[in-house]
Amino acid sequence: MTSSMILFLIGGIFLIVFGFLLRFEGKKVNDSKYHGYGLIAIYLGFYLLIVGSSYTFLHKESWTDDSKQMFLYIFEGVSAFFAVLFGIGMLIHSIKANSKIGLGSAAFWTVASIAFAIIGLIKVSAMNDGWTKEKQKAFIDRCKSEDKYDCDCKLQIVKSTYPNPEDYNSVIDDEVENAAAINALTIKFNNQCLKCDSLKMKRETQKIGEGEGGLPADF
Repeated sequence: MTSSMILFLIGGIFLIVFGFLLRFEGKKVNDSKYHGYGLIAIYLGFYLLIVGSSYTFLHKESWTDDSKQMFLYIFEGVSAFFAVLFGIGMLIHSIKANSKIGLGSAAFWTVASIAFAIIGLIKVSAMNDGWTKEKQKAFIDRCKSEDKYDCDCKLQIVKSTYPNPEDYNSVIDDEVENAAAINALTIKFNNQCLKCDSLKMKRETQKIGEGEGGLPADF
């Protein structure tokens, strides 16, 4: 975590400083290209600092559903912000240069950036809907702690009955109000997912085959 954060900081600060130096050189030699390249470098520097810091603090050792979603929100938002900022800069420069092609390109860039950002944010907001891997793992872990049912079987029944895990949790949280629904689930679990009672099977096996070779003693 520390090494990656240091790399992001060094890279971001280098780009920002390099961008300001380019802009200064552009004013010195009166060349607008240096000004534009310097602005891009500054944008990239701040972009790297923000996205890199977010990745470092949210990822840590591994992703969770919530941390991944938060990172993608930041990534989409920051990308859209700098893309629109760059488009506005293009627009202002095109107006000053009285360039119709530049105006059209800048307008298209800005509108496309906003559209892609909206689509991206909609997809990110829906990524944790339903039974994600993390929610399934939490369910399996709770099931294993009970050591009563086949957990994969139990999960499949719950998923088919409640495609939205929040609906299932709301039922389980209020056992009195949802007694009928819980009882229906329990019947399904007992009929389809109940583990074999190994001790009971062992006792029954001993009763049947008490004699030599597994035959009754009378034989």
